[in-house]
Amino acid sequence: MFIFSAWCILQPILVRGSYPFVPSYVLLGSYAGLGADSTRSSINVPPIQLRLCGRSCATMTTYLMTIEIDEGWQFMETGITKLKRILEGLPEPQFTCEEYIILYTTIYNMCIQKPPHNYSEQLYDKYKEAFHEYINSTVLPSLRGKHDEFMLRELVKRWTNHKVMVRWLSRFFSYLDRYFIPTWSLPTLTEAGLTCFRDTVYEEFKDKAKYAVIALIDREREGEQIDRALLKNVLDIYVEIGMGEMKYYENDFEKDMLADSAAYYSRKASNCIAEDYGPDYLLKAEDCMRKERERVSHYLHSSSEPKLLEVSNVFYRPVISCHNVFGLAMCKLTNGFEL
Repeated sequence: MFIFSAWCILQPILVRGSYPFVPSYVLLGSYAGLGADSTRSSINVPPIQLRLCGRSCATMTTYLMTIEIDEGWQFMETGITKLKRILEGLPEPQFTCEEYIILYTTIYNMCIQKPPHNYSEQLYDKYKEAFHEYINSTVLPSLRGKHDEFMLRELVKRWTNHKVMVRWLSRFFSYLDRYFIPTWSLPTLTEAGLTCFRDTVYEEFKDKAKYAVIALIDREREGEQIDRALLKNVLDIYVEIGMGEMKYYENDFEKDMLADSAAYYSRKASNCIAEDYGPDYLLKAEDCMRKERERVSHYLHSSSEPKLLEVSNVFYRPVISCHNVFGLAMCKLTNGFEL
């Protein structure tokens, strides 16, 4: 897992030279992540860099020269391509402090230019386009050829990589979050980046992932060992994709999972009542309730527990009455449930 932490302080300095009182910015930072170091940059330095910074990694001098959108974006694409290669595990030197600062400053400069050369809106659109291009060219093809558990593992990997990509690109483009996005009440860079995944990858694979997870849950109910950590990571996608809302987890997974659980225990009740009598049946009911609580603690969201226990009651509700001693014992077992 890549770890990213960065902080920077922009301190204006007056610089005399060919241009009168041109502001410069000193970026002081603690930088770590993707193996960042202060070694020589692996990104080829185009002519535009000469306008963006001096030779020092710590001091950036902004000259009064207009950066056109095509020219600036061409340079940004070198950094984005590097990030994609790192995410794919391809041979690529890690980001350096200098590279990070140059990429940030390129966006900053294109955002503070006076109209019609203020490219904040275009950069916001291109930020989202970068995700869509990566998703369509790499992520979706890698998922479409996989099924069942293999698909689930790839989905978890792609979601993890996407969050890392959002974290890095949102740092490169962070100046947009300071002024342009609040001014126009637009989704933040993080929200826009996660939405790109939700509208493409999630929408295409949410049902396939749901049915694969439910199938694994049923196999576990039948006594098989399953990868609970995998299920936890998959279900976290349904939760996290809502960005604070539970509607995706509830509507796209939980609803069908509860229906499947009710059907499963209805079938199980029909089979068990013919084989077991009285106390043995109650012991099986108690064991099922205990295992359902375990599933919640291991991979289901905590909000699913009362709903899951409620639908699990069909295991005994149709076949045992609370008017006999076994029914009364079972009603007590299930926390006061009454028929």
